[in-house]
Amino acid sequence: MKTLAKTFLVAVVLVFLPASALFAAPPPAPEGWQTGAPREEIRPQFSYQPRGGHDGGPRLIIQADGREGLEGWWQKPFPVQAGRHYRFTAFRRAEHVPLPRRNVVVRLLWQDAAGKPVPADEPIVKDELLLGGWKANAEPEFPYDRQTDGAGWTEVSGTYRAPAKATRAVAELH
Repeated sequence: MKTLAKTFLVAVVLVFLPASALFAAPPPAPEGWQTGAPREEIRPQFSYQPRGGHDGGPRLIIQADGREGLEGWWQKPFPVQAGRHYRFTAFRRAEHVPLPRRNVVVRLLWQDAAGKPVPADEPIVKDELLLGGWKANAEPEFPYDRQTDGAGWTEVSGTYRAPAKATRAVAELH
C-alpha cells in the first residue's frame, strides 16, 4: 500500500538536512493546536512547519505510514458567541490519498465552556413529549471542498450559525 500523507494548511515536503539537524527539536505547534487520536496504536505522525503551507503560511502535517487504519487529527478550540454566524476556511493538500474529500476532512464541534456538546436549537421532532423531554445535541459541521488551485491546494470552507448554548467551536483537521 502507498504511504498515506494528509496535510492541512501545507503540503508535505521532503527536505534533506545535515545530520546535526536530525537531533534538533521540531518547532512547537502553533498556540492552541493539539493532536488527537482515538487510540495510541493507531496514531499517525504529526509535525508542524512554520512555512510551506498555502501562500507560504504555516503547515500542520498528518503523515501515516504503510499500516492501514491509522487515524488522527489536529484540533483547536475557537471562542464563539451564541447565535452569531462564523466563516470557517482552511486549505488542504493531500498526497497519496485516493479520495481526499472522504479521507481528509474537517469537522467542527459546538461546545459549552466545559467542553461538553451543546443542545441543538431546533427539536428533532415536533412533539418533544414523544422523547420524554430529551434534547438532541447540535450536530457537527463538515465544511465543503471548494476550488483547487494550480498548486494542489483545496479550499475547505463554510458559514455556520453557533447554537444558542455554544461558547466555542472546536475545529478538527483529520
